[in-house]
Amino acid sequence: MLGRICNAGILVGTCLLLFAPAWATSRGTTSQGESFVIGGTADDERSAMRQDRKKFNLWVQTGASAGSAPPDIDVRISTRTGQTVLETRMNGPWLFVNLGLGEYFVAVSAAGITQQRGTIIHRGDHTEMVFFFDSPQASPGAPGGAGAPR
Repeated sequence: MLGRICNAGILVGTCLLLFAPAWATSRGTTSQGESFVIGGTADDERSAMRQDRKKFNLWVQTGASAGSAPPDIDVRISTRTGQTVLETRMNGPWLFVNLGLGEYFVAVSAAGITQQRGTIIHRGDHTEMVFFFDSPQASPGAPGGAGAPR
């Protein structure tokens, strides 16, 4: 009996080690019922997100002039009429989100600075937005760097 418990424990532990990197990304649903994913901090996250990115029609990347994504980045996506579709804090430099067809404004805030851009989502679109902030940190996942999605 003890042997079976130990074997089960080893199996569960092995599964946790194998699949833990995928859990580092954050997934959720917008107020429109569409999916989003945030991550891209580690190499395995970036690889998995690159494979899935075409499932999303808006790709938001953050970075800094020093080459890294600053911490505590808040994102708010709203419709032309001001309805908030998504409001979240990013735990990595990439946010991939599905939005319904229409016009949107994306506001990204870090260290008290907010940048905002607009876009129109059409059927079949894959819109990419890159937001840069000043930060003394360095990270390989910065937009345009070795970790940028391609």
